[in-house]
Amino acid sequence: MFGKLSRILLLLFCIAVLPCRAEDGKEHIETEKSLAAAKPGIRSFFIASAEVLGVNFAVNAFDSIVLKADFAKTNPSFMWKHLSSGKWEFDQNTFAVNQFAHPYAGSLYFNAGRANGFNFYQSFLFSAAGSLFWELFMETSLPSINDMIVTPFAGALYGEMLHRLFLSTKGRLKPLTWLISPQDAFNRFVTGMKAPEVSGGVESIELFFGVDLFSNFIKFSDTYNNADGIDIPVFATGVKAVYGDPYAHKTEAPLDQFTLDLSIAGFIDSYCLKVFANGLLYSVPIPTEGRAKSTFGVEAVYNVIFASDIHYATAAGGAGIRQYIASADEKWIFKWEAFAGWDIINATENNYYMKKLTNYKKDSKRTYDYYSGAYAAFGIAIENRRFGRFQASVNGDFLFKLPDGKSGYGGALFVQYADIRYEHSLWKNFSIGAQDFIYHKWNLYGDAPHIEFISNNVRLYGKAVL
Repeated sequence: MFGKLSRILLLLFCIAVLPCRAEDGKEHIETEKSLAAAKPGIRSFFIASAEVLGVNFAVNAFDSIVLKADFAKTNPSFMWKHLSSGKWEFDQNTFAVNQFAHPYAGSLYFNAGRANGFNFYQSFLFSAAGSLFWELFMETSLPSINDMIVTPFAGALYGEMLHRLFLSTKGRLKPLTWLISPQDAFNRFVTGMKAPEVSGGVESIELFFGVDLFSNFIKFSDTYNNADGIDIPVFATGVKAVYGDPYAHKTEAPLDQFTLDLSIAGFIDSYCLKVFANGLLYSVPIPTEGRAKSTFGVEAVYNVIFASDIHYATAAGGAGIRQYIASADEKWIFKWEAFAGWDIINATENNYYMKKLTNYKKDSKRTYDYYSGAYAAFGIAIENRRFGRFQASVNGDFLFKLPDGKSGYGGALFVQYADIRYEHSLWKNFSIGAQDFIYHKWNLYGDAPHIEFISNNVRLYGKAVL
């Protein structure tokens, strides 16, 4: 667990230092300008394809030789079986593997395409092809339906974000670029060519440090109730990157405007990792009067909460609107946004499995189930130079369980999570704040007692805008 978290912390640090300006940055920029830009073509296609295969074979070798994992010890008979049988399943892998490792692998496949000059949608095909190759030829287990959805979808989202952040370094901080987007850095090292320039740029980087308190309440409708919490504060940190102006935005290329928000908190065996990512696939400005700026667009969303008692991930697409309104003297600023769409696939914890209540446990090795359904979000922010900033948002899912045949009890799932915070500026680029994050879930099972689960996370923090 802590090995995964340490790698995530390294990524947070890399993103946080992107805007830094070194005295020797000019020579790096000159070197950057001298590199030829990669162009899509036959040569680039074969290079990108080789890099996708290289990722798969390297991961398989690591799993087989180092981890000695049985699933990685594949052979031609397994490969032919997967091709000829036509059988696919919802796999039984852990939440961390399916919702973090596979999306990250998808981002490597994706950026093999982007680094070699292919556009967003062409690179999405590399991500899908890399995932398909892995499912058919790199594992002994049956090909996974959920992986074929999540890997290219979240991989393209993460991949494009990391690709653009990588390009934002403009040739500076070369050692760290390998951590931001290793596929981009590797391709540049091997081919001596850079990826084509992209539209947009980093609008802001926010870095915070703070302390968290957690409390949980779970209610099973027949026999079991439990409330618990962490009595001592735990350390929390995170980073938020905003790329491109969200307001009055006209899309020139997919994800030339996105937000990537990561936070982590933990102590011993208690932890909470949140990754909220959303980007505009297409958008147009909405004509407005006065000091208002508005955007309507089609968005992709991949939100993950991985905590001691919460396993939640949603891959959604839909349409949204955002608006910025300033007073005449610009002392007051009001922002709001709304989104409605569809959860293509959602993974949410099964509390019977997490609490190990074997009376209701079916044939499952997972701590979560897969769902699909409607997804919506709404948020507001009010800012004043003197009085500070108030922000509130709520996200909601109305879901039905997917028939994976291995786990769960059918029925409906309602998930809502809200974020309320207040910040007050102490200096130009530094503020302090308080935040309350509430996660609320109802499982209305068809053949097991219903569940209500509530988790509350209070945070006190300091934030620097870099």
